Amino acid sequence: LATALLEKWTGENPAQDAANENEKIAAWQNWFRANYPELPDPVLPEESALDRYTFDELEQYLDSDDALVASPEQGRIIYAKADCIKCHRLGEIGGGGGPDLSSVGKRFQKKELLQSILYPSHFISDQYTTKTVATASGRTFNGVVKEKTDGSVVVLDPEGNEIFVAAEDIDEIVPNKKSVMPAGLLNELSLEDIASLFAFLNQQSPATVSRRVDR
Repeated sequence: LATALLEKWTGENPAQDAANENEKIAAWQNWFRANYPELPDPVLPEESALDRYTFDELEQYLDSDDALVASPEQGRIIYAKADCIKCHRLGEIGGGGGPDLSSVGKRFQKKELLQSILYPSHFISDQYTTKTVATASGRTFNGVVKEKTDGSVVVLDPEGNEIFVAAEDIDEIVPNKKSVMPAGLLNELSLEDIASLFAFLNQQSPATVSRRVDR
């Protein structure tokens, strides 16, 4: 179904000589690489040997009874401990360099949120693609680049720091395929910590009720 949709959407069929479904997928992957070389490679994410937990293990735990009673208040502490607070705003706390997570529980399912944390470079929003800024002095800075009208840029690096580079110091700016959000953010957390973090991310903000003003 996926390859049929791709053929319909693009009007092309690079997989017309494929003998089976695996060859069709490979042909479309090569087509994507040729047409969109600046985007992440079109492959499924893989588990890393450096990861403390597997995706299946975390997904199963987050659906367990223990995780369902996790504390959002403790999750607020974990939000800072895991450095989410450096780049992501949630309500009244956090930085603004990355996507706003204030209503993330309404916009994404738990599984999608877990995927974005474990595999940050698998899907990157156009607004948060990273670039490498090379300077005339030989230094390089990697991160989300915000360009200013005078030609200078501000680079938000993986640590949440904002680095100003003047226009006259810029030698080259090239896109890269990795997210500024580092992998392995959950490795230092216990399962209970992770459940609390998700409870904090998924909590619903109280509704605001407007009152009628009598005149």
